[in-house]
Amino acid sequence: MPPSTTQVPRSLGSLVVDLVFGALGPAACFAFDPIVFRGDGAMLGHWRGGAYVFAGFEVLALLAWLGMPRRTRWGAACLGGILAVGAVGAFLIALALAPIAVPASLVGIGLPGLVPWFTGWVFLRNGRGAFRAAAADGGRPRGAGTATLLGVALACALPAGVQIRAHRVVDRSVAELVRGEPGGIQAAVRRLSVTPWALDLRPLVQAWRAAEDGATRARFAMVYEQVTGRSISEVGVAD
Repeated sequence: MPPSTTQVPRSLGSLVVDLVFGALGPAACFAFDPIVFRGDGAMLGHWRGGAYVFAGFEVLALLAWLGMPRRTRWGAACLGGILAVGAVGAFLIALALAPIAVPASLVGIGLPGLVPWFTGWVFLRNGRGAFRAAAADGGRPRGAGTATLLGVALACALPAGVQIRAHRVVDRSVAELVRGEPGGIQAAVRRLSVTPWALDLRPLVQAWRAAEDGATRARFAMVYEQVTGRSISEVGVAD
């Protein structure tokens, strides 16, 4: 009977590369991001909530894979599915950033935009390692396919759920502020203040600009300042 656990040898250099480009690099890019997911003209700000959860989940999966010297083969298959999705997501972000990151890197200011390429490579390499570990010493264990599909489903469903929820929160808040009912205004403030990091608040700015009466504009301005601490009149929005 093939063993139910497997051990994967790993060199120190490989581990350092994996940690730098698979965990620390993405975390630094998100923390100091001025234009991709954050900022008034964020390129991918619409997908902020889902992207943050996706990245966090993938980094945790990578750390779990790197940090456990022995893993069950079923667990390796599950982590392989998660990391494979992470590789696809990182490469898609890299492709989205390529039009500005590649030219900017030629003059030394766009190097952070190249990090997703390395991150995708790290996730892909470790995902392949996880699949090999799951199939080691006697072929794939029973249920490995199910474990892989579970990993893929988790990596897709969690960010998607957060993203859908974030869109609904913003859309509902905009509708309540347009109606202007006192209870709705306070509910919008509470709702938007729970997870502001996950929300793209540019629809509030766009609705404020489109409003024709002063009372509606004042409501949007008040709520935006309460949630973000910024004056809505200072915000620039890329249409």
